[in-house]
Parts: sequence; C-alpha cells; structure tokens
Amino acid sequence: MNKNDLMKIAEAYNFGEIKSNPKQITGGRLHQLWKIDTEHTSYAVKKLNPNLIVQKGGFENFRMTESIATAFCDNEIPVNLALNYQGDPLFEINNSVYMIFKWIEGNSLSRQKLTLQQTYQIGLLLGKLHAADLNLTGKEPDNFYFSESHWCQLIKCVAKKNFPQLQKLQQLLPHINEMNKKSLDANEKLKHHCVISHRDIDYENIIWNANNSPVVIDWELAGLINPLVELLGTALLFSIIDRQFIDKERFVSFINGYRSNNNSCASIAPISGNWQDAYYAVMGIWSGWLEYNLQRFIDDKNFPQSERKIAEREAINTLLTFDHAISNNFLQQITVAAAEVA
Repeated sequence: MNKNDLMKIAEAYNFGEIKSNPKQITGGRLHQLWKIDTEHTSYAVKKLNPNLIVQKGGFENFRMTESIATAFCDNEIPVNLALNYQGDPLFEINNSVYMIFKWIEGNSLSRQKLTLQQTYQIGLLLGKLHAADLNLTGKEPDNFYFSESHWCQLIKCVAKKNFPQLQKLQQLLPHINEMNKKSLDANEKLKHHCVISHRDIDYENIIWNANNSPVVIDWELAGLINPLVELLGTALLFSIIDRQFIDKERFVSFINGYRSNNNSCASIAPISGNWQDAYYAVMGIWSGWLEYNLQRFIDDKNFPQSERKIAEREAINTLLTFDHAISNNFLQQITVAAAEVA
C-alpha cells in the first residue's frame, strides 16, 4: 500500500499509532484490501478499482449503494458500514479512492466448511433483506444480453490472448447464445416485481463473527432485483458442489431458512414461483459475469497482469459452472429439490 496514502488516511480517520505494516488481504475479485492494526483497533482499507470509479456515475454508484447498506443496517440487518469522512464514505487521494471500515474479527467460510445450519442462516438473512422492502432508489435489475455477433467477436479476441479454456468456450457458444435469449425473455416477465437487495451474497461477502453470526459486507452491487431470481441464484451458489451438481440438502436448507420469514410479505419470493424463468435469469447473470471477465482478460491496456489473472480465473470458473449446468440439467435438479422444501 502506498505509504503516503496510508498516512493521509490515518490522519483523516484518527487511526492513532499504526502498530505494524499493512497486511494485504488476497482473494478479492475487483478491489484491493489491507488490514491496518492501530493502537486502538483494526481497520479494513479498501482501494476501489479505478476502472469502476472512472465509469460514468462511478462515484455516485458507490455512495448510493452505501446508503442502501445504511438503510438495511437501520432495519437491523448485520452490516459493516464504511466510515464517513466529512459525510462521505469515499476518501479520495490524488487519483486513488478508498473506503474505510472497522475490521471484523471473524472468517469467511468456504463451501466445504459451511454447515447446514449456517446455510439455513444465510437463507434466513436473505429473506430479511427482501422482507425489509426498502423504498429507495437503486440500480435497475441487471439484464445481461449480448448478441451472437458480440460473442463471436469477443471469442476471436480471447483466442489471440491464449485463453486456457478457449475450446470449451467455443463449444458452449451455441448454448450461451440460447441462454442469452431465454434470459432476455425471462427478465421481461420478472422485472415487474423487484426489491432492493445486496445482489452479490456469496462466501467472500459473508463474515462469520465471534458469535458465529453472519455479517454482510461489500455492498457495491446493491440495487433492484427480482426476489425469486436472487433467492435461486444465492441458493445455487451455496449448494453447488464442485461446479457439477446441486447438493439437495444444502439447497433445501437455504430455501427453508428463507421461507421462515413472514411469507405474507409481498416482497418475499413465493416458493411455488416460476423456477424456470428465475433459472434463465440467473444464467443470464452468469453469462454477464463471464463476458465481463473475458473483457478484463483481453484488455492489457487498462488492466494490470495481476487483475487479468483474476479475470482469467473467474471466467474459467463461470464457464465450467455454465457447462455443468447444461450437461447435468441443473433446471431439473432445481425442480426436484424445490419440491422437497418443507
């Protein structure tokens, strides 16, 4: 971490004496993160990805999503909020932008270490997010659609950069195009019922604190989403094993946690809902993440090698999950598992 930046942050946020060198926390997909130990407490210092900040409305997007996190915190959702400096959650130094948080003593857990009870707890937490039914302005629901010509051109560029799974990408292209069209139709049906939510609850964005309770972090994708789409997408994320099949016990545990909330609330997704449309919408989100990371992978002008390696990893993981979703008929597995919900 830049030493001058650290000194300015420490002064602005009254860190006091810094006890040791910043410890970089690896594993993030978009931003850089350090743990700073001071004489009083510890902080998480997040340096925002400059490619996201320079996008149109980049600054305001981070401010808006942090205001959404604050609103959920006011509704007793366990949230780790950014510390404000002069009323702003963003702290700008020269050409760098940071967000500062109190460090949470705890751990994010991998799929292998997560218990059924914890899976249930995350389902319960998602249900509380939806039941809050916040009346706020948020980013519109994602509707990732890319034309066949766009994918063909992207694959040509990827081929020039020696993408390790190029052959698999080429093989899946007809399925990707088909799913793109189905997700477009599904989103058109589902867009009329949306709630404000996190939209990116995964293993890395849940910290299990000292009381073994989940705390939600990283709110920068918060916005509007159909509740059934987020329910299914998050349930899949916490129940897919080795990208190949759905652990029915975990899936059912997650759904039961979710539905333990007040089912009379209109913003709670109906468990008897349209799983097929929700599935295609989720596949559309996956294809959007695949496309974004392939774009990062090929762009050596705007992204450093370290970030392009992360993009390569994310693209491969998404591609292989996409492959197994088709070959192992995830939609059928979802239908069977959903029928067993208590």
